[in-house]
Amino acid sequence: MSIMFAEHIIAQKLNIPLCTQCGTSVSATTEAVSMDVVGSHVVPSEQEVTDIQHAIRGDEVAIVEHTNALRDARRVVADLERNLKVLEANVVHKRALLSPVRRLPADILSLILSDSIMRTFRRRPDSTLLLQHPLLRVCRWWRELGLGTPRLWARIVLFPLCDVSWYKTLALCLQYSKEMPLSICLSSSPPIWRIQLSRPVRVVPFVPMEEWKSVTEPLLTNAFRWRDVRLDGIELPNELLGQTRSLPLLEVLQINNIAIRMADYNDILGIPIMLFRDCPRLRHPHIEHMFFEEIQLPWAQFTALDIVPNRQTGLGAFLSALRECISLQALKVDTMDLYDPIRYPALTLPALTSVELVDRAACLLDIMIAPRMRDIRLEGIASDIHVHTHLDTLLKFAQCNGDSAAGVTSLKITADDELCDDEGYSQWTALLTAYSGLSVLRVEDHTGEDLYAISELARCLAQHVRLVPGLIRLDMREHCLEMPALLDSLERLFDRRGVHSTNGAGRLRQVDVFDVFDLCEERASALRAMGVIINTTRHMPPRDGDVHTALFWSIASDEEDIDGDEA
Repeated sequence: MSIMFAEHIIAQKLNIPLCTQCGTSVSATTEAVSMDVVGSHVVPSEQEVTDIQHAIRGDEVAIVEHTNALRDARRVVADLERNLKVLEANVVHKRALLSPVRRLPADILSLILSDSIMRTFRRRPDSTLLLQHPLLRVCRWWRELGLGTPRLWARIVLFPLCDVSWYKTLALCLQYSKEMPLSICLSSSPPIWRIQLSRPVRVVPFVPMEEWKSVTEPLLTNAFRWRDVRLDGIELPNELLGQTRSLPLLEVLQINNIAIRMADYNDILGIPIMLFRDCPRLRHPHIEHMFFEEIQLPWAQFTALDIVPNRQTGLGAFLSALRECISLQALKVDTMDLYDPIRYPALTLPALTSVELVDRAACLLDIMIAPRMRDIRLEGIASDIHVHTHLDTLLKFAQCNGDSAAGVTSLKITADDELCDDEGYSQWTALLTAYSGLSVLRVEDHTGEDLYAISELARCLAQHVRLVPGLIRLDMREHCLEMPALLDSLERLFDRRGVHSTNGAGRLRQVDVFDVFDLCEERASALRAMGVIINTTRHMPPRDGDVHTALFWSIASDEEDIDGDEA
């Protein structure tokens, strides 16, 4: 090469030993060209071109040698890595043989596994996810222990509308639970976390009939083991709901908006649901949004009943079902769709002692005959253009039941403007005269911040000490003790009817409030000095310290920590 090029060429000797034992190596001699020359405009001479081409051929030969050596080296490295993994796995397996957990008896290990798995299930109940629990994937022995623990699989919770394998899970749970009593929940309303975990995601309006066909016979075969059944928004085949089976263990039944779906995917109204006719141990079902013309239940044996009637349910069919409940002792009805029941015959419930009526269901008292009634709770709206006020309803019940109303010992009422001012005073007097046996009176006041209705009630009780002489507790837990006028009324009330009253005939000793304002604490203390027990339903944390902070956030937060207990 010319002097101009030669001064920019740097000779390099490359040598890589391949074996330290025999000294084998791969080497090459090359020349490095400066980038200044590569980037210049100088054109090599003919001799320099020949020299450069010769150098390139020498480098290409060296590249082939190095490539072959590298391939052989990589093969050796891969073999070494593979052998390393084998050795590491063997060490892990040998250490596993010495692990203390292997010394545990199978029954103890099974108990530990089942408790750990059930802890997850209680937080996120879903049987399909339970079958995929990480503890069941640790080893074959642990999986056999888990699958061989019947109590893990006796509680079945599934969401068929978003779970593509729900029917397979159900069949496996029926198998693994062996002879254990079954708790079965099939819901159309999966929680958000269940939708997020669904892979693949399925959103269908109803469960495919082919899936029902695969589990109908196993379900009916194991019907004698059903102890707890909850069906929510599910359309089931007539081959299941239309059958009659003996359910000797069934104690809990919650059904919400279920229907029969035929094989052609059409809903057929009027087909009776007969599956739950024979369940001798069932005493307290919960029924929501059902057609009472269609569902056949052993109404006469129920001692408690929770009902949310369907908006399209005829009042006549609903009342006919209630009339069959001759053993009913506790009843709860929640509805906005009951109007003018007075045109129907009287509803006689001879054993009923407790009733809770929400919203317009309160009008059932207009036709109810319950000679053993002891507890009446009216929740929700107090008045409406379509129904009477709670006061009117209670007075009608007292009129229909005569002296039996005096046997009511606990009453919850929502008060409106009708029970305040001078008119309210007379209305309270009429109500308390009819219900003279009250020992607990709970009032939710909707008359404004000054709680006029409760103030009038306190004035009435203080003025007429012979009204409800057995009253021992006044419950106004939705309200705070803050208004001076209310405090004045309560002071007069407890002065006349408290356990330390001036006439010595009082029994009233307790008042429940949501909270006592700081400005009223002194007067509240004066009431306590009179022997009054003031219960607050608001739980206040300590004023300072770490305990205060923890309690405050546990009360104030609307968020539930769904991951904290698993961390």
